Amino acid sequence: MFLIMIWFFLIGINLTYISMQDELVNTRVEGFFSFFLVIAFYANYFIFISIAIVWVMTFFTTFLERKRQKKEDKYG
Repeated sequence: MFLIMIWFFLIGINLTYISMQDELVNTRVEGFFSFFLVIAFYANYFIFISIAIVWVMTFFTTFLERKRQKKEDKYG
Protein backbone atom coordinates (compact mmCIF):
# COMPACT_ATOMS: atom_id res chain seq x y z
CA MET A 1 0.00 0.00 0.00
CA PHE A 2 2.90 2.34 0.78
CA LEU A 3 4.35 1.84 -2.70
CA ILE A 4 1.00 2.51 -4.34
CA MET A 5 0.61 5.66 -2.25
CA ILE A 6 4.01 6.91 -3.41
CA TRP A 7 3.14 5.98 -6.99
CA PHE A 8 -0.04 8.09 -6.91
CA PHE A 9 1.95 10.98 -5.43
CA LEU A 10 4.41 10.72 -8.33
CA ILE A 11 1.55 10.66 -10.83
CA GLY A 12 0.16 13.86 -9.31
CA ILE A 13 3.50 15.66 -9.50
CA ASN A 14 4.07 14.50 -13.08
CA LEU A 15 0.60 15.62 -14.18
CA THR A 16 1.25 19.00 -12.57
CA TYR A 17 4.49 19.35 -14.52
CA ILE A 18 2.88 18.31 -17.79
CA SER A 19 0.00 20.77 -17.34
CA MET A 20 2.37 23.63 -16.42
CA GLN A 21 5.03 22.80 -19.00
CA ASP A 22 3.98 25.43 -21.56
CA GLU A 23 3.14 28.11 -18.98
CA LEU A 24 6.39 28.25 -16.99
CA VAL A 25 8.62 31.25 -17.49
CA ASN A 26 11.14 30.55 -14.70
CA THR A 27 13.73 28.09 -16.02
CA ARG A 28 14.79 27.04 -12.51
CA VAL A 29 11.28 25.80 -11.69
CA GLU A 30 11.04 24.08 -15.06
CA GLY A 31 14.43 22.46 -14.47
CA PHE A 32 13.29 21.19 -11.08
CA PHE A 33 10.13 19.66 -12.49
CA SER A 34 12.07 18.17 -15.40
CA PHE A 35 14.54 16.61 -12.95
CA PHE A 36 11.66 15.34 -10.83
CA LEU A 37 10.06 13.80 -13.94
CA VAL A 38 13.24 11.82 -14.62
CA ILE A 39 13.47 10.67 -11.01
CA ALA A 40 9.79 9.68 -11.08
CA PHE A 41 10.39 7.66 -14.23
CA TYR A 42 12.99 5.54 -12.43
CA ALA A 43 10.86 5.40 -9.27
CA ASN A 44 7.94 4.02 -11.31
CA TYR A 45 10.10 1.14 -12.50
CA PHE A 46 11.29 0.48 -8.95
CA ILE A 47 7.71 0.48 -7.65
CA PHE A 48 6.44 -1.83 -10.40
CA ILE A 49 9.31 -4.27 -9.90
CA SER A 50 8.82 -4.21 -6.12
CA ILE A 51 5.11 -4.93 -6.44
CA ALA A 52 5.83 -7.74 -8.92
CA ILE A 53 8.33 -9.30 -6.51
CA VAL A 54 5.82 -9.11 -3.65
CA TRP A 55 3.15 -10.76 -5.83
CA VAL A 56 5.50 -13.58 -6.86
CA MET A 57 6.55 -14.18 -3.25
CA THR A 58 2.89 -14.18 -2.17
CA PHE A 59 2.00 -16.67 -4.89
CA PHE A 60 4.76 -19.11 -3.90
CA THR A 61 4.05 -18.71 -0.19
CA THR A 62 0.36 -19.40 -0.74
CA PHE A 63 1.14 -22.37 -2.98
CA LEU A 64 3.50 -23.93 -0.42
CA GLU A 65 1.09 -23.23 2.45
CA ARG A 66 -1.79 -24.93 0.63
CA LYS A 67 0.46 -27.89 -0.18
CA ARG A 68 1.45 -28.17 3.49
CA GLN A 69 -2.19 -27.84 4.56
CA LYS A 70 -3.25 -30.68 2.22
CA LYS A 71 -0.52 -32.93 3.64
CA GLU A 72 -1.57 -32.03 7.15
CA ASP A 73 -5.22 -32.80 6.38
CA LYS A 74 -4.27 -36.08 4.72
CA TYR A 75 -1.89 -37.42 7.40
CA GLY A 76 -3.26 -35.65 10.44
